Amino acid sequence: MDVLLTSVALISAAVGAVLAWLLSRGRHGAALAASQERARLWEQAHDAMRAQLTESARTHQHLQEQLAALGRELASTSTRLEEERKQAEAKFALLQEMSDSSRKSLTEEFQNLATRILEDKTKRFTEQNLEGLGQLLHPFRERLNEFKTRVEEMHYQDAQQ
Repeated sequence: MDVLLTSVALISAAVGAVLAWLLSRGRHGAALAASQERARLWEQAHDAMRAQLTESARTHQHLQEQLAALGRELASTSTRLEEERKQAEAKFALLQEMSDSSRKSLTEEFQNLATRILEDKTKRFTEQNLEGLGQLLHPFRERLNEFKTRVEEMHYQDAQQ
């Protein structure tokens, strides 16, 4: 920005020097009027450049402020992202831990359930076997009791004779 101002100042000084030289030479009025017109145009150009330079400086300052704000926002977002990543890692570790304990718990529960079912089935099977054996052996027991009764009767009759 200082270089641009210096350049504009040097150009203005050069224009002034050229005008002074032209005036000192004493050329006639048309040349002087043309020189004055050129000087006026140079002065307008100089003013326009200065205004453009001022506007560029304002734009530059605005962009610098936006860049600083975006830098702060980026830093804030990066910090927040890092915190969320750490929280996600902690949650994942907790879920894995819960998953392992749940798996163990479910395995134990399945084993207990399987044991209960096996015991229940064994008990029913035993009861059914005993009932089946009872039905199978009941006629045999009745015949055996009949046979026993006959033998006792015969033995009683033999004993009486």
